[in-house]
Amino acid sequence: MTGDLRLPLAVTVATLLITWVARVWAEQALDHGEPVHLFGDLFRLTLGENAGVAFGLLGGSPLVPWLAALALVLFALCLARPLRGSRVGGAALGLILGGGLANLLDRLGDRGVTDYLDVGLGSWRWPTFNLPDVAITVGAVLVAWAFLRDDGPEGEKEPSGGRGTAAARRVGEDRA
Repeated sequence: MTGDLRLPLAVTVATLLITWVARVWAEQALDHGEPVHLFGDLFRLTLGENAGVAFGLLGGSPLVPWLAALALVLFALCLARPLRGSRVGGAALGLILGGGLANLLDRLGDRGVTDYLDVGLGSWRWPTFNLPDVAITVGAVLVAWAFLRDDGPEGEKEPSGGRGTAAARRVGEDRA
């Protein structure tokens, strides 16, 4: 296995394991719909199911969540080459793949994902989500950061006046 694949693979496996343990714990320790207050109303654990995609959207169609999960995995795989050699990019890919695969595997069990993280103030609540959703979101932020940084594939700084980030140039090379 090449060095370019070790970090994304390790982060993917770690994300899958951590999110699986969190889901199993939530299903065993929490009562459906009964919030456990950790920081007052700001952060609670509330067990729920989500048959849709992010935040329960499009929950009526059985095909849409599967297509969304497949699109997420394909998106991460498309980014693998442009981000190769970047530690931040490797971690980002691992988080996106791990989170997407964790939600996909959860969906195989009962046709939906288990959500348990609940944030908000008073009666205003963000839709309940899960740890794989957090991994996907953090991974997406890291992808953006990796593309905005001026690091080359081995972490060296690009000289000023260059043609953008190394990752962005590799995307252009792929299209040429």
